[in-house]
Amino acid sequence: VRTKDKVIRREFGIFPGDVFDASEVGKGVSRLHALRYFKTIESTVAPGEEPDERNLILEVTESQTGSLIFGAGVSSNYGIIGLFQLSFDNFDIADWPRSFDDLLTGDAFVGAGQRLLLQWRPGTEQQQARVLFADPHIFDTGFSFSADFFLYERDQGDYDENRLGVRLALGRKITDRLSVRLTLRVEEVEIDEFGATPAPDVLAAAGTSDVRSLALGATYNRTDDVWQPSEGYRLSGTVEWSGDYLGSDWN
Repeated sequence: VRTKDKVIRREFGIFPGDVFDASEVGKGVSRLHALRYFKTIESTVAPGEEPDERNLILEVTESQTGSLIFGAGVSSNYGIIGLFQLSFDNFDIADWPRSFDDLLTGDAFVGAGQRLLLQWRPGTEQQQARVLFADPHIFDTGFSFSADFFLYERDQGDYDENRLGVRLALGRKITDRLSVRLTLRVEEVEIDEFGATPAPDVLAAAGTSDVRSLALGATYNRTDDVWQPSEGYRLSGTVEWSGDYLGSDWN
């Protein structure tokens, strides 16, 4: 198994030495399924060394957590567009290959439960690029962290719009159902190459501007399944602040 032991253990609400709770074991197995790192998960309970002790045994079969996607299309708004995307859902930034064979067999950069996304969307009217790294338990804590770098270039007809920036997010699960997240956005926006009749608000934004903001969001999830819910509900909300107190040219 390439997945680290801690990635599996942290999905359970009980630990070695705790009072055995069958309900918590069931919840832990459900959370493991929700990760989509494993094809099969089997849990069994075996007698321990003492009469009042039990051993929880988990047997898992890992699934393919990396994907490569590419495609192309034509849009009346965006012209010819393409997509190249490489993603890893059980990534490990510290698991460097010991040999070239590790890269070929998938035994490198895997097993820590992190996520890496590399995406490029070229086109005749616009292009986008994105690099995302996310860790649901940064430094083995209860906090999540993500760094989302992005590039956006678009020919808007009367002007060109270019954006380059990053979103840094820190999150925390309050309960199994409730989570909160604080996001810092740092972005450089350039508006230039004007046409014959640009709109006044476009001219007001001409040149290069710095946009910085802080966003506080919360999500409450009562669905019965993360990926394919059949009942329940999901509520989320975000409040975002921007202004010169953050070094932003806009509010």
